[in-house]
Amino acid sequence: MQYPNTRYGNPEELRYYTQGIPIKDIARRLKRSEKSIKQWLSLEKKIPYWVPELLRLWSMERNLILRQMGFTEQKLKLGLISGNIYGFPEPKKTVHETDNNAGIHMPDHDADSLWPRQNIQMR
Repeated sequence: MQYPNTRYGNPEELRYYTQGIPIKDIARRLKRSEKSIKQWLSLEKKIPYWVPELLRLWSMERNLILRQMGFTEQKLKLGLISGNIYGFPEPKKTVHETDNNAGIHMPDHDADSLWPRQNIQMR
């Protein structure tokens, strides 16, 4: 237990360890109802101290097992990203993309062969 004197868990820590996991799976893993998980996440009810601790320990255990099995360490989830979304303009279509031959353009090749043309001069 990281903080034995704390009676309630940190809601930010709960959100960090549960991001990307469906509420149904969290409830099953913690052996609590989906309603109580939703109430903890929406701050309607206080979180018991053991909930973030269990999630933290499970996360550490998972990372240790992956490291022992030889997998590279998973990227850290640093939280949700918010901000302005910038759109990029569509690229202009080139002549090759607008052809009827599905963008295949081989000017240095014969139609019957995939080998490049060779200019052979007979002496």
